[in-house]
Amino acid sequence: QGEDNSGNLGTSSGTVVTTEAGPDVTAPSAPTGLTAAAGNAEVKLDWTAVSATDLAGYNVFKDSSQVASNVTENTYTATGLTNGTLVTFEVRAIDQTGNESTANPTSTATPALTLAPSAPPNLGTFEGGVEVTTVSLKPILVVGNVTPVDGRATPIYTFTVYTDAGLTNLVTSISGITEGTSTNPTHWQITDPTLTDGIVLLDATTYHWRARANDGVTDGPWSATKTFTTSASKPTAVQLAGFTAESDRGIVDIGWQTYSNLGLRGFHVYRSLNPGGPFELISGDALIAATEAEYVFQDRDVTINVTYYYQVEAINQDEASQRFGPITVKVSPPNSFTLDQNFPNPFNPVTSIRYELAVAGQVQLMVYNLLGQQVVTLVESRQQAGFHTVTWNGLNQSNQSVASGVYFYRIVVNGDDKNTFTTSKKMLLLK
Repeated sequence: QGEDNSGNLGTSSGTVVTTEAGPDVTAPSAPTGLTAAAGNAEVKLDWTAVSATDLAGYNVFKDSSQVASNVTENTYTATGLTNGTLVTFEVRAIDQTGNESTANPTSTATPALTLAPSAPPNLGTFEGGVEVTTVSLKPILVVGNVTPVDGRATPIYTFTVYTDAGLTNLVTSISGITEGTSTNPTHWQITDPTLTDGIVLLDATTYHWRARANDGVTDGPWSATKTFTTSASKPTAVQLAGFTAESDRGIVDIGWQTYSNLGLRGFHVYRSLNPGGPFELISGDALIAATEAEYVFQDRDVTINVTYYYQVEAINQDEASQRFGPITVKVSPPNSFTLDQNFPNPFNPVTSIRYELAVAGQVQLMVYNLLGQQVVTLVESRQQAGFHTVTWNGLNQSNQSVASGVYFYRIVVNGDDKNTFTTSKKMLLLK
């Protein structure tokens, strides 16, 4: 009770506390589904998590001796084991009061050197497809793919870089690098995206590095150690092995090659009517390699007797983009009248018909059925010399769908040179 200056006494309300009838002595249920996957001198354990609100963790036993306590995850890797020796494991759940479950069914495994990915082979740093030891401040480290353990997940890779040959002074590292392919080998470009320039290495410094793989069960052995020396004078940009542009029947074929695709997300293609620009993006999404390190882009939106200038832009994962070019090409006019086969053929319901005019003239392009009856007129106009394409959507002159079957398309050109060109081809509509 409390008392004020006048001597008045206050009253307090009571608090009711209910005590437990007795201490908690109920142990959690035993974990189930214990599996043991052997690796090189280690075994990875997995089990089904126990559902208990007061669960504290798990105790792990090896050959009846406890090797870990209060493990909070439902997985554990036992290391330092002897290859070739059978090991027995069990796991017990423990609650926050200290009650321990019974042991789950045991699981056994025999670790072995062959139950881990091999060490990565063929380490190196490369420029222009050639291995070098003096590199830029953002070198790309390349390794060959490891020999995996049958039936396990595709390995992921860890790279580590040191300043000393004893591999004690770690400079930078990364884990989780996905395995590469024959045309885009497993690699890591040493950068730090949190830094303004991304550079973590020092100029004129020798570094030592190595790599290893993990298949979700165990780490493989470290690779042999390789060294490189940095030089700020070395370029970090992509190097092209070739860059060409050619006009072929009204289409400009642009092709280029890189020595490798390491560190590349793709390319953009730009076009201008002037060598100094401005250049307009014409490729849309980033282009990826067609085959190995070869890229191809076709510019179909061109006009004859016009000179175009092209640039390609390398989009790097960790570098600023870089442009190459410009290169130039003049679109040559056709030297004869031509009517191409429609594409696709057979078609449903739309097909394209391409034709070439050596000179300007009056053009008529019509579609006929097998009875020789006119179905639709696709072109009836004067057109300039060049390359032209028209589409047919399978509708007749009354905008009604025509039936499946064979149709003929016929072109008649009355050229300004007083010559007349006429020819026809057949096409198949399938519904």
